[in-house]
Amino acid sequence: MVSRWIDAAFGSQRLSYRRLLAWLVTCAFTLVGLIDSDGFVTLTVVYIGSDAAARAVGAWRGGAS
Repeated sequence: MVSRWIDAAFGSQRLSYRRLLAWLVTCAFTLVGLIDSDGFVTLTVVYIGSDAAARAVGAWRGGAS
């Protein structure tokens, strides 16, 4: 159900559910008050950046990540 909604919302673009989950968790932490807006940006950028780096290394080596 949720998967269909996400696929419909983002069309044919490939969506990383881990990136979406990282964004949702940091949103929840911000709303609850566990982190501030600077922490939100830091956590999201670090996770998405490290995930992108791992995928780039996998692609460079010729394997799929």
